[in-house]
Amino acid sequence: MAGRVTNSLDPDNIVKFYSKSADRAVRILSNFSNHPVVVDGVQYKTGEHAFQSLKFWHALIDSPSAIRRRILETHRKKIMEAETPLDAKKRGGKSKTHGLALTEKEAKKWSGGLALMIQSQICSYKFKTYEECRKLLYRYKNHYLLHQENRGKSPVWGGRFKDGKLTGLNLLGKEWMKLALDADLVAFKTFKVAGVSFLKKNVLRVMNSSDGSVSLVPEPDNIHDSNAVKVMVGEIHIGYVPRGMAQDIDINAKYELEKIGTFRCGVYACVKMIGP
Repeated sequence: MAGRVTNSLDPDNIVKFYSKSADRAVRILSNFSNHPVVVDGVQYKTGEHAFQSLKFWHALIDSPSAIRRRILETHRKKIMEAETPLDAKKRGGKSKTHGLALTEKEAKKWSGGLALMIQSQICSYKFKTYEECRKLLYRYKNHYLLHQENRGKSPVWGGRFKDGKLTGLNLLGKEWMKLALDADLVAFKTFKVAGVSFLKKNVLRVMNSSDGSVSLVPEPDNIHDSNAVKVMVGEIHIGYVPRGMAQDIDINAKYELEKIGTFRCGVYACVKMIGP
């Protein structure tokens, strides 16, 4: 698969990620991130373990040779047992020391669309399972996500941006950008309202009210946090969007009260996003 050069990207709009990114938050987008994944009911230590292991699984289920199937299965188990994602990648390669080369037929099947399908499943699982992944994609939904690869003339899963040009297919980055299109609908689907204990009387008033409409109102003059966002039920202030979410949440989306009540001497409230 040949590499590709793109000239139309704004460098300020590119978010680069790889397993050792200085920004630790974006590392979850790498297959090397320490996040278990499940594909077809099987759990893997990391996305890389899943990707490399499933390469050999699909080769063995189509092999007509019992001997070849045993070889592939033995090697697949070695990948599953690899201590680190780097070890899994090495065992999934062609190296005579650590890896096992696929036959021409097996390799053609893998590169003919199967590898991309497996990677899509890995990304989708992370997106659905890990809240930090959804929030990250929400934050960068309007950015170009680049899986940084500095090696090779024609990167397939990543690429590099240099001298105003992007070289590489960046298939992993593109998978994440597809998922980012849906991130605004799920990233902040529900949240627990912060600061309700300081506004207990207001919460109790809402409990006795039939009004469940919720609006989010920025409070830039807040002396504690200039990014604070108030949670209003009708005209009643019941608390705030949690600090870690306030800067990124869509205040123009539609929200409603999901839960509100008392426990022991305290009160609680949860808000649900119901539409863009």
